[in-house]
Amino acid sequence: MGDSLSIIFLGGLGEIGRNMCLIEAQDEAIIIDCGMMFPSPHMYGIRKVTAHINFLDTYTKPIRGVFLTHGHEDHVGGLPFLYQKISAPLYGSPLSLAIAKQKLRYRSLWRSIDFVPLVPKTLIACGEFSITPIHVCHSIPNCFSFLIEHKNGRILHSGDFKLDTDPVDHQPTDLETIKQLSEKGIDILLSDSTNANSKGSSPSESSIYQNLLEKSKPIKGKIIIALFASHVHRVIQCFKLAKELNRNVLVLGAALVDTLKIAQEAGIIPKYEHRITFGQSSQLPDEKLLIITTGSQGEPHSMLTRSVFSRDKGINLKKDDAIIISAKTVPGNEHNVNKILNQLAKRQIKVFDGNKGLFHVSGHGYEKDLLKLLSIVKPNYFIPIHGEYTHLLKHRAIGIESGIDESSIYILENGDSVSLEKGTLTKKTTAIVDQTLLDGAQLYKPTSSIFDERSHLQKHGFLVIIFKNERADRLISKGFIEKGHSVLDEIVPYINKFMVKFDSEPEGSFNKHLANFKPKFESWLFERAKKRPFLTFEI
Repeated sequence: MGDSLSIIFLGGLGEIGRNMCLIEAQDEAIIIDCGMMFPSPHMYGIRKVTAHINFLDTYTKPIRGVFLTHGHEDHVGGLPFLYQKISAPLYGSPLSLAIAKQKLRYRSLWRSIDFVPLVPKTLIACGEFSITPIHVCHSIPNCFSFLIEHKNGRILHSGDFKLDTDPVDHQPTDLETIKQLSEKGIDILLSDSTNANSKGSSPSESSIYQNLLEKSKPIKGKIIIALFASHVHRVIQCFKLAKELNRNVLVLGAALVDTLKIAQEAGIIPKYEHRITFGQSSQLPDEKLLIITTGSQGEPHSMLTRSVFSRDKGINLKKDDAIIISAKTVPGNEHNVNKILNQLAKRQIKVFDGNKGLFHVSGHGYEKDLLKLLSIVKPNYFIPIHGEYTHLLKHRAIGIESGIDESSIYILENGDSVSLEKGTLTKKTTAIVDQTLLDGAQLYKPTSSIFDERSHLQKHGFLVIIFKNERADRLISKGFIEKGHSVLDEIVPYINKFMVKFDSEPEGSFNKHLANFKPKFESWLFERAKKRPFLTFEI
């Protein structure tokens, strides 16, 4: 084991989100990213799903550092929970660290963490590991690939990347450095697979500016652009658009306001002179306003949703206004987005949809971009990461096209691990990794029964029958049948008709009678209402 280097995958394989892996040598380890993802539809009441950080509860090797490829939620969202389990320096770009500190601040964890800013192409020692950050383009500034070097092997982790030929910040992916560092040989390449199924190359972020300008020029009323809160490059283009159109900018949405503040404090973007407050916006004519807001995914409490459905403190939308959805709808959010689009259509407000490719481009490389990276790196072994299973399989095909032998490409799942020993990679025994869910403010391992119960409640509701003097006295119904329904009026008389039969039984057997009666009552209730609510008898 002294000559081995292992990778344990704790998230991001076979899924989009909660990216995390642990790279270990004989006596120590480092972590790359610790993210979250949205819950599946059946996970009623769950806010987020973290990477499999509970694996660390029984992990004994010291963690020398946590390295962030960038600041998106699916890479940093799990940090507040990770740092309740470990103590280690946190490494990343200034922007990534600022976003991480904001997340850690809510639990006061940031005070005990050593935040270490990284400089592109500047090697940093971390225990027996040496890490070189390499700048890559994505949909947020300051993103890194990492070259991880150890006496037992060299690993290149791509991070999330695209090969943007005309990036907004004029900093293209540093392929030259990747090529130079790869000349000494790369044992294992871990590469982003998110857009492996997309043909060609990912369009440049700058390519959408002319489309934004063309559609915005004729608008006589307010221009509202909805986007992801973390999309700093898109925000930069919106401010450029406002300047060209001689409009003032109003930024709405707490997450977006926070991100903008962090980006300005990190020196990523300037403080724009023509940015105004909500109060100032009411003093200006509509044709002088450009509003940047969250809500591109139809989030129920977002500023855009509140405005579309005329809720309090929203934007006063008018017929001459136009809304540009500058984002692609994330799978699972179609229903909420369509509700907004239909409501806007009823109100005859112009909508330009980002799903058509005019106002949004992806931050992940397409097929040709992935092939180019593989051809430059020429790894001995290749492991596709960050993608659903179909993405990983397609990325394997791209790897074969680049010249890698199929036997040197590993399609893995969360919990799998590989070990590199004397240049040979082998798959190890799969670790047991339980899902870790954020339910309210608590992080815990779920059981299938809790979701079955919540699903049952969602479909059938619950019913409490309150007894007094061995007779049904009243009931409490939630989510079962609408008030005023005849079934509710029949329940108490029906129960009491059967309670009369029990009066002659020996004293103290009332609870037994209720237990025997309950199945009969449930059957009667289903016949009358076609529902099976959670049922409780309270005496």
